[in-house]
Amino acid sequence: MIENREHPDFEILSDHLDGYLSGPDAAVVSEHLLLCDSCAATYNALADLVTSASGLEHSVAPPDDLWTELRKS
Repeated sequence: MIENREHPDFEILSDHLDGYLSGPDAAVVSEHLLLCDSCAATYNALADLVTSASGLEHSVAPPDDLWTELRKS
């Protein structure tokens, strides 16, 4: 359950975006986001970041020939 705070913290906003909050907790955060421009802006920025990151390649592994190329130099 979300503690009684004035504003949800970043972790709560992230959990809300990811769908990890229970129904009642999600409802509290959703209602707060409708009333608080500051938290809504943070939530929207987080949502934009997640959307942008989803377009990145999933693997950050170096190319297979990296070590061969490094040994040549």
